[in-house]
Amino acid sequence: MRRSSDQLIVGPLVRRGSSDGSGVSIWVETSQPGQVTASDVATSTFTIAGRHYAVVEVDEDKINPRYTVELNGRSVWPQTAEPPNLRRWSTGEAYVISGGSCRQQAPLEADLAGRVGRVTFGALGRSKSLRRPSHRLETESTQTPVTDELGVDALGALAAEVIRGERNAPHLLLLTGDQVYADEQHSSVERWLRRRRGGPPRAGYPEVSSFEEYAWLYEKTWSHPLIRWILSSIPTLMIFDDHDVIDDWNISDTWVAAMNQEPWWHDRVTSALMAYWVYQHLGNMSAESRQSDDLFAAVRAEADGAGVLREHVRSSLSPDSSGAAMSWSFTARCGPVDVAVLDARQGRVLDPGSRSILSDNDWQWLSAFLVDRDRRRPLLAVSSVPWALPHGVDLLERWISGLVRTSPRPSVRRTAERIRRAIDLEHWPAFADSYQRLADLLKEQTAESGVPPVVLSGDVHFAYVSEYETSQGSKILQLVSSPLRQGDRTHEQTARAAALTGWFTSIMGVLARRSNSGLPTLSSQLLTEVWTANNIATLRYGDDGSTLAISLDRSYLADGELGLDSLASLRYPPARHR
Repeated sequence: MRRSSDQLIVGPLVRRGSSDGSGVSIWVETSQPGQVTASDVATSTFTIAGRHYAVVEVDEDKINPRYTVELNGRSVWPQTAEPPNLRRWSTGEAYVISGGSCRQQAPLEADLAGRVGRVTFGALGRSKSLRRPSHRLETESTQTPVTDELGVDALGALAAEVIRGERNAPHLLLLTGDQVYADEQHSSVERWLRRRRGGPPRAGYPEVSSFEEYAWLYEKTWSHPLIRWILSSIPTLMIFDDHDVIDDWNISDTWVAAMNQEPWWHDRVTSALMAYWVYQHLGNMSAESRQSDDLFAAVRAEADGAGVLREHVRSSLSPDSSGAAMSWSFTARCGPVDVAVLDARQGRVLDPGSRSILSDNDWQWLSAFLVDRDRRRPLLAVSSVPWALPHGVDLLERWISGLVRTSPRPSVRRTAERIRRAIDLEHWPAFADSYQRLADLLKEQTAESGVPPVVLSGDVHFAYVSEYETSQGSKILQLVSSPLRQGDRTHEQTARAAALTGWFTSIMGVLARRSNSGLPTLSSQLLTEVWTANNIATLRYGDDGSTLAISLDRSYLADGELGLDSLASLRYPPARHR
């Protein structure tokens, strides 16, 4: 895709700097090859499949919060009246992390005006009333809107409040999966694919599939001015989930076997991971890791690094394309907090007799990290899929997984597998040994101050906070924030709501006992209600990591303004009452 003038196609995105938490990197996609200068630091672009990228490493002493970006000596950022305002943490202030998952791109359609600002289903219980939307529209058809049939964009609402001065910007964004939806059949995506391919989709090739198509999807998803502004101002860490590639990615061994029979699958998963590497993973690496990375060096050494990157991805995938030979997990030192981001999707072990949500290498990596780290610092673990689910859903996942594995009747195993795929039973409880193994690793990780370890997740299109108490009396928190922006159909909302009720939990308890599955009695409990509105989570750690406040906020549109309403807030250690 050739552009005639120097311009930014995607970005700038503020990404990770040095491993000690200092400095930042500025990631961009540009219209032309050449030299990119950001915050007065220059670097050359590299090329993948005819598209041009750069990662500018900026040391702490050279950071300009109101930085500019130049391409070949021409100013290309900022493009609007609101310049970036890079957020940095200073010793002595609280360290704030905001995050969530599941943010779908879809341009606004004129016939959706009557549904602008719709919030799906609301809270399952008592909740604060939403301010009603005014139905003002974002009308620029070339930009991703912040509100349409998907509801009000929580990430856009956070940006709007920060720009208006109603909320301090967080120090870090954690985007915990489904940054793009490659497999959703929104009409705008279908139209673009028809134009690009010169006709209707072919059988088995209906969705975003090639590297160029994935690159286009990232461009559109991150193109709205509010989203560009917040990504240009707040450092971001990311991890994929299934929709970044395809729905149900690596849910089971039979799913993998079925996908391997599709002639388009290997090219698709290769293209998806190539795009993930350049748009997300490069920025997750520390500056030192990027500088010493053989793959990054090889890509930069080529006139076009697509061949090198494609071969690396293909050779790193395991023979059954489950991806177990390739991991994207990483750790980061973020202010007073240690962050461990887990690859809970690609590295799965799917053999029915030894299912594991993490690869053996990742279990060893995580164990070594937890042993060696400074226990005075609180721990935040990130898993794109939830670890501790509401009790009824947890039992359902364990029960169905057990039927697939142990039922003596082939028809029952086949039916259970169809249910597993149909309603996405693919989280940690569906890998029961993994659930307990992570609990065992985290149980000793409470900070010396008393702040418990937190698992931050998304994926499930609802939000809550729960608490798991180990047999030793320590606590682990599960914080789920999903979706940032995703409109579910009525039957999906109804089914999700039903699965969170007391009667469903009771039924699942009876079925679990009758199945003699040996399902454990869980000690996790919900600390909040469960909400399905578009939402975003925030964790506020004390400057020395000695306290933690958690909040969940849902997005709204009222009187022409985007904003966030509080759903829940908690504090650790709990405040003492006199």
